Amino acid sequence: MNVFEWIVEHRWSLLITAEVVFWVSTLAFLILRYVFQLHKISYILLAVTLLNEGWIIALGVMDFQQTGRFSTYLIIIVAILIYALTYGKQDAKRLDRFVQRKVLELRGQPVPEALRAWRKEQLYGWAHTKKELKGFALHMLVFVTVQVFFALRYGMTVHLGTLAEMDFSRWGDYPLYGSQIASQISQVWMLILMIDALITFSYVIFPKKR
Repeated sequence: MNVFEWIVEHRWSLLITAEVVFWVSTLAFLILRYVFQLHKISYILLAVTLLNEGWIIALGVMDFQQTGRFSTYLIIIVAILIYALTYGKQDAKRLDRFVQRKVLELRGQPVPEALRAWRKEQLYGWAHTKKELKGFALHMLVFVTVQVFFALRYGMTVHLGTLAEMDFSRWGDYPLYGSQIASQISQVWMLILMIDALITFSYVIFPKKR
């Protein structure tokens, strides 16, 4: 067994490990930067985080080379990368400011007005939930609009009732539209929409607290 075959065989374990490395390196970066004031050394961990994202992309490429199709594994990787490029950036900024502010407060040092102003701008409770619901509604509207366009442009090849009875991971085997690319985009986007829905409606049950 060569290295490529070994990686493909253990791709799920490697993906989980990569996610663990991402969060550990991110937290270590913040601790070194703000707790120990080791700014130069912290950049090494930032580089590790970026290289780790590149490794995740490589795992997706190797999986596609092995399977020759848009598998569930590849869909999950695409979802991870889309999160990293969208919501992930916002979450990273929030975590960075939170750690920076907490360290200053614990040390009894003055907190810059920029950090205080950012905290005051945050929404909580139902106000935050409404914002999340509006964002999800816009996401859903764009998704439906694009699906209607695909249906009119390429035509549907599978009845919606058939898809509803089918396992989600098999959608790639039965393209929804006459275009394979449009079908794959819809499959990935549907997964992202489902994740967005879970996150959004979690705030309905558990509103964000101060």
